[in-house]
Amino acid sequence: MEINAQLKYAHIAPRKMRLVIDMVKGRDVTEAELVLGNLIKRGAAPVLKLLKSAKANASNNFQLDESGLYVKDIRVNAGPVTKRMMPRAFGRGATIRKRMSHVALVLEQRDGAAVPAKKRKENQPVVRNALAEDLKSDMTDQEKGEGRTLSKKKVRRTGRFTPRIFQRKAI
Repeated sequence: MEINAQLKYAHIAPRKMRLVIDMVKGRDVTEAELVLGNLIKRGAAPVLKLLKSAKANASNNFQLDESGLYVKDIRVNAGPVTKRMMPRAFGRGATIRKRMSHVALVLEQRDGAAVPAKKRKENQPVVRNALAEDLKSDMTDQEKGEGRTLSKKKVRRTGRFTPRIFQRKAI
C-alpha cells in the first residue's frame, strides 16, 4: 500500500531541494530521518517534517508498522516564481526570481525480508550512518585524533600560470 504526502509552496529553489531528496530516495524511513536530521542544508528541515507526517499517516490512518516503511519515490517539481526587481546602473532594473518547490513523497511497506541496499558506484565514497549511540559514545582524545590529520605537504604544480601569480615567495 502506498502512502502519499505532499509539501507545496516551499520557499526553496527546486534545484537546491533536489540535492536533499537524492540523499533520502530508496532508504528506510528511520534511516532517512537520521540522514535528514544530520544534513546541513536548508531544505532538510521541511523534507524531514514531510517524512514524519507521512510516517504518522501510515501508522494512524492505515495501521502499518513503521519499521517496514521505506521511501519508494520522492519528487520535486517547480512551484510559482515571484519576481522582484533590483536597481542597477543607468536606471535599469534586474529581475530576481524567488523560486518555490512542490515535494511529493510516496512511502511503501517492504515485503517480508529486508531488501538489500542499492549497490554503490565504484567511485562513490562509503558513507556510514551515525546512530545516536555512536554520537554519545565516549572516546579518548587519542582515538578522536586518529585518521583525521591531513598531510601538510606543499604540492607544486608546474606548467600553470595562475598558481605562480598568487604565491608570495618563489619556489
